[in-house]
Amino acid sequence: MALLKHWNSKLLIPLLTLLTFLSGIGITLLIHNYESENRHALDREHAVHAAEEIATDFEREINNVWAFSSALSAYVTATPDVTQKQLSRFSSAMLEASPFIRSLSLAKDNVITHVYPYEENKKALGLDYMKNAKQKDAVERLIRERQPNIAGPIDLVQGGKAFILRRPVFFTNEENGLKTYWGIASLLINFSALTNFLSNHTYAKDYEFQWHIFNSDSGQTESIFSTLEGDTEKYNFKKVNLPSETWHIGTREKQRSSSTNIIILDATGILVTLLIAYLVNRLLVSHKHNRDLALYDHLTNLPNRRLLNDRFRQLAAQATRKHIGFHLVYIDL
Repeated sequence: MALLKHWNSKLLIPLLTLLTFLSGIGITLLIHNYESENRHALDREHAVHAAEEIATDFEREINNVWAFSSALSAYVTATPDVTQKQLSRFSSAMLEASPFIRSLSLAKDNVITHVYPYEENKKALGLDYMKNAKQKDAVERLIRERQPNIAGPIDLVQGGKAFILRRPVFFTNEENGLKTYWGIASLLINFSALTNFLSNHTYAKDYEFQWHIFNSDSGQTESIFSTLEGDTEKYNFKKVNLPSETWHIGTREKQRSSSTNIIILDATGILVTLLIAYLVNRLLVSHKHNRDLALYDHLTNLPNRRLLNDRFRQLAAQATRKHIGFHLVYIDL
């Protein structure tokens, strides 16, 4: 029993020190989980805001191009026998106003008859949309629905890549009110200008991007431009509200500052836990040392009079409680 009591006394301080350390680690983990959830929620909120801002800016620029295409369609309706010179004069101001418009064309009876700028795009003259496998489906849908649409990005005959914003042009017969199909007015939206717009956006410094398009003809979603890496489910997508098609912009922070902050918080928690465990250990050791000095002779390590008096008080209390007596044997050495 004495040996067991001795080992209990020896183990008590390390056990209490370990318990203090484990309690501190547990509290640190709780704080870590709470802070991690809060910071991830904040990161998501910021990323959603960034996606909204980018989508709004992107939408505004594309809608400006959409308005230009409407003006072109109205011009052709008013001037059905437009010449190349007239088209060039009308179009020059349009291209100067928007950095996204690469060129424009008119296709009477679905065959390209006019282009601007002329020299860079004259290779496209004579292209029959209905004989072009890549564009035929989009043109047929355009005529059938009588609504403008955006197709692409596609590789152009004259070189490069662009989106084509097409508008069907109809004339209304004043006598019977019937609409007659004239052809198509098209704007080429510069693909590289759009990607440069995303790359140079205010949020490009802190966020990665993905721009993807849902193709209503194929039913597939295609990634058009992306700087993202990894699992796309973690990105925050926002719809770009266009009159036609479905575009989305996805964003994610390039470097999560919150991760660094949480690491610092965890390291601080562990250091504080170690410090508290060390102080508790020193306090217990000091308490035991002072108790040993008070109850044991420091030279012989034998119990002293204070411990003897303490044991007498314990025996007296036990005798009173249990109604028993005890004997004291005193031997004078």
